[in-house]
Amino acid sequence: MEYPGNNIIMSGNYFSFAAIAFMILFLAFVHFNNGGFTTRTRKLLLVTVYFALAGCVVEVIAASLNADPDVSDNLIVIFYSLNMLGMFLSSMFFDRYTYAVIIPVRKNPGRSKFGVATDLITIAYIIALIINYFTHYAFAHANGELIMKPAIYILAYVAPLFFLFIGLAAIFVKRRELTRREKIALISTHLLVIFGAVVQGLLNDRVLFVSFFITIGFYVIYTVLETPDYHRLMVTNRKLADAEKRANSANKAKSMFLSSMSHEIRTPMNAVLGMNELTRMTLDDDEMSVEEKLNTISTYTDNIHSSGEALLSIINDILDLSKIESGKMTIVEAPYHIRELMNEVRDIFAVLSKEKDLKFEMDIDESLPGYISGDRIRVKQIVTNIVNNAVKYTEEGSIKVKMTGKRVDDVITYDIAVTDTGIGIKEENIDRIFESFDRIEVKATRYIEGTGLGLSIVKNLLDLMDGSIDVKSKYKQGSTFTVHIPQKVLSNELISDYRAAKTDIDEGRPEFEANGAKVLVVDDNKTNLKVAEGLLKRTGVSVKTADSGAEALDDIVKEKYSIIFLDHMMPNMDGEKVLNEIRTNPSDYELNINTPIVVMTANAMEGIKDRYVKDMGFTDYLAKPFKYSELIDILSKYLK
Repeated sequence: MEYPGNNIIMSGNYFSFAAIAFMILFLAFVHFNNGGFTTRTRKLLLVTVYFALAGCVVEVIAASLNADPDVSDNLIVIFYSLNMLGMFLSSMFFDRYTYAVIIPVRKNPGRSKFGVATDLITIAYIIALIINYFTHYAFAHANGELIMKPAIYILAYVAPLFFLFIGLAAIFVKRRELTRREKIALISTHLLVIFGAVVQGLLNDRVLFVSFFITIGFYVIYTVLETPDYHRLMVTNRKLADAEKRANSANKAKSMFLSSMSHEIRTPMNAVLGMNELTRMTLDDDEMSVEEKLNTISTYTDNIHSSGEALLSIINDILDLSKIESGKMTIVEAPYHIRELMNEVRDIFAVLSKEKDLKFEMDIDESLPGYISGDRIRVKQIVTNIVNNAVKYTEEGSIKVKMTGKRVDDVITYDIAVTDTGIGIKEENIDRIFESFDRIEVKATRYIEGTGLGLSIVKNLLDLMDGSIDVKSKYKQGSTFTVHIPQKVLSNELISDYRAAKTDIDEGRPEFEANGAKVLVVDDNKTNLKVAEGLLKRTGVSVKTADSGAEALDDIVKEKYSIIFLDHMMPNMDGEKVLNEIRTNPSDYELNINTPIVVMTANAMEGIKDRYVKDMGFTDYLAKPFKYSELIDILSKYLK
């Protein structure tokens, strides 16, 4: 094909001049309209425009040099080679832009296979242009004429169009994941450039259409997909979609959790009610002797007690998680001996392990400091949950608890590792085991009792203590959970120096006796009244009961009491109103104006005791369900 002197500048290159002008205006507009908004796709689009602009500029220079007979043929070949390289790179980066739109965030950072492949193709293309310079296998220039050979179509058209068709194929494959706007912009731009290249090829390169159509494509892409407002809208939409996905996932998990909790709560409740029914039937069985009845009922009551403890454990787990998620869980530090705590853990799980025929070992570094300050209750909860988890998920083999530590100044970090030979955890599920409401391997573990909240609670408690937890596991071989718990050292007393203090019972001190004190118990639930009355009578107190606030006030006016146990949630007049009535009318209730009034409530949330005592004015607080020992503590405190 021939380039007849300056005529080429006045004909085919008009489109290249127009493309250059439009690209410069486009780049100025993009930078002016940036507003500090930069995205991965915008960067790729700008790189594409820069290479296209460079290709157009070189194209005009090459055409101008072609019109000058004094210019070296080799120099003209170099400039046409640079022109083709610019268009090739522009096509390649536009293809990368297309992939960036299709896949906004790559799941695996780093070099993709596509990126490596395009790099290799680019290197091969540059090598092909260099080879052409020496061999002229594709094109050459001689005597003012550009000589084309069949291989030129591979360099000038096939290679750049390859990326465009790959981009179209990717759009088709991912069409369901793209918005209508994205599909229209990407497809129309690809077709515009392909159309320009086809027309230019059909006109034997006399009219340089392709550069002009590339520029139009840039304007389409930018105005449809790359304005700051559109990107902000897309970011917002993605965040909303992610939030909706997380919310749906959380709702599904919570629904499964509630379904599981229904089963977990009903199981011990069924045992409580069933054993109670069997107890009543035993009492009515005339064929059994008194001794047989007592033995049978004793067994039933043991089962009722264990089922009640299991039910209370479930409720406590749910309450603890509620405290944590509401930000109301606090760490209360006080002095304690770590050896004493670990002994309690050993005593609990040595028995449970023996019931499952598991070997239980505890190895404690005796050279560590033992008298420390921290939240003993929460530390015990952490260790107990980890060991309990190991026992529950191990059917044969052993459980080993090993405690080591590292001391830095006055802080000791205990490393407590619990190793089991249980079912283990698949590697992909390890991160999920600490999620609330998410129980992995549901089918395989459906027979295991519990809320499944234990590890979630452990993780959150450790976070509150600036501690941590590590997990190593092999599926179907076993797991090792290691908790790292920092605590303040109070003295240099070692764990090996610990000696358990004797309890009152060890010293032979008799149980508490009330010496004829009068106690009023107020509760609208008649069963709760019977429980409290039965337990209190064992101490020798004289018990009076009332099932409403109004009845309690009538009794308080008439008779002097040593302690008043007052339920909070009662119909018509609750415990708080009864207390206010007494405190605000001291002359009407002068017999009991100084009587300790202890609130009895099932409200056991974190910090609630301070609310009842400091804010409402109750003397003390007793959480339901309460144990006999807790009742004795209250009596001992106020009946001196």
